[in-house]
Amino acid sequence: MVPTPPLPDEPGLRSVLNGPSAPEVSEEEMEQDHADALGGRHRLLGRGWLTYSLWLLTPLAIALAIAGVTALPAHQLPPYAGELPGLNPDGVPPTPAPAPTGSAPGHSPSGTPGTGPAGKSRPGTNPSSAAPPTTGAASPTPPAAAPAISITLEAEAGTLGSGLLVTALTGASGGSVVIGLGRKPQEKLAFPSATVPVSREYHLRFWYAAGADTSLRMTSSAGTSATIWCPGTGDDQTIGWYDTMVLLTAGANTITVSSDKAGGPDLDRITLW
Repeated sequence: MVPTPPLPDEPGLRSVLNGPSAPEVSEEEMEQDHADALGGRHRLLGRGWLTYSLWLLTPLAIALAIAGVTALPAHQLPPYAGELPGLNPDGVPPTPAPAPTGSAPGHSPSGTPGTGPAGKSRPGTNPSSAAPPTTGAASPTPPAAAPAISITLEAEAGTLGSGLLVTALTGASGGSVVIGLGRKPQEKLAFPSATVPVSREYHLRFWYAAGADTSLRMTSSAGTSATIWCPGTGDDQTIGWYDTMVLLTAGANTITVSSDKAGGPDLDRITLW
């Protein structure tokens, strides 16, 4: 084996074979390079956090701005709000026109249950009507109220049909009652002296005695016609009462009663008010 001869110790030839040698770097230059690298990394991280924060906060800021504008009162809205429907040029809603005054006429029936003597309660109600309210402008002087009346007409003083009889009864207002209503359909009892000051509806109370539930047929010369329910008073010796309404005209009126029940009530009197 032939030994390799040594290379000549020439700087140029050794530089060609081994390549250029790396320049020497001082410790200060290495520390400076390391600091520059860390600074660049921090700058990149800072820009990333700024971008992320803007991405989160921008929608939130827009939403808060919209909510703030929406919550403003009408008088604090921006100038262009005056162009919205329902607002005047100053952004204030227009003042509504006052509502028309006056009331429509009406009718309000009401009633109260009747109570007979000795605390006996009677079923039924007493319809009553209120005068319709006036319409338009109010009058400076209120209309005069209808005069209060209270009229009592005894049954035995009325006009009796041929089959009706007057009989004594303790507890009746005049000491007697009219009996026989309902025995024949044509048997009638008329009260011809129901005189009132004005034309209107009046309260009418029937005072009677009845051992069982029964009824009366009532008519008036002013046009009222009604069937009157007469609950039993317990026996035919006890006086009870029942209320209704009757239309009467100013002046004298006649109220007529009859019964289609075989056992009609025994009538004591009627009261108008």
